[in-house]
Amino acid sequence: MTTPAGGSSEPGRQVPKADLALIGRKAEPVSFEYGPREVALYALSVGAESGDLALVWEKAPGGLRVLPSFCFVAMNALGDQFTDLVEDYHRVAAGERLVLHRPLQVPGRLLVSAEIADIFDKGSFALMVTHVQGHDEEGRLVFDLNSSSAMLGSGGYGGASGPRSPGRRPPDRAPELRVSCPIPENQAALYQLNGVDDPVHIDPAFARSRGFDRPILHGPCTLGYATRILVQDLCNGEPSRLSEIETRYAATIYPGDTLTVEAWAESEKSYLFQVSTDSGSVLSHGHVVFA
Repeated sequence: MTTPAGGSSEPGRQVPKADLALIGRKAEPVSFEYGPREVALYALSVGAESGDLALVWEKAPGGLRVLPSFCFVAMNALGDQFTDLVEDYHRVAAGERLVLHRPLQVPGRLLVSAEIADIFDKGSFALMVTHVQGHDEEGRLVFDLNSSSAMLGSGGYGGASGPRSPGRRPPDRAPELRVSCPIPENQAALYQLNGVDDPVHIDPAFARSRGFDRPILHGPCTLGYATRILVQDLCNGEPSRLSEIETRYAATIYPGDTLTVEAWAESEKSYLFQVSTDSGSVLSHGHVVFA
């Protein structure tokens, strides 16, 4: 089970050191088909409203557009293929880097594949990087997604620490973009319909058993909110212009919280961004690039 950073699971449970033999293990490729219904449902699950016609209605002027972060729904099609391999570890989502090589089409069919690309020793935890790819029916690469999770308590075995990630932090000036929006109380339940099967996001008793006050919002849902806002406000609502987005999960967010997205221009085509609530940062070291 993977949960957003900030929670605890079975306090006191001993977890093994990371098994480097997991590197290179592959998931069985899965064909993922989707149409207007799946695209609109995803957009609604990351905060789109009925007035956002281009995201929720297939007859919208110019046609239905797909948010780049819909790639997380494609990843969900892989199911739990890695779960048995890592069931002895307590994992929390650490970060994402999504690269779009071509726009997502509606309707569409993707061949989704994945492998455990690397495991790094970060001392108090091991960082596992899963590389996911989606190819279209003509065999063309559509997206690359590096999804990282922290295996808590499984580091400190003397392994390679891995490359240092860019220390992207907001500059000391006002952001070019600042948008706040409340997260509805039912948002985690709605996002769960995107092929997610994780009780920590919907079952109050299970969430409490994992150290949370109540069900928490999915990390990729928070990133989906940020992606939608960045697309709508920085590139005139045209999802195909977003070519890369990267962030780290910094803390847990609950349905009912108010989420604030801020962005600072690095250049005409790239921005730094962060997402926060009244309690502090929930997505940090954000970076987005537009074509």
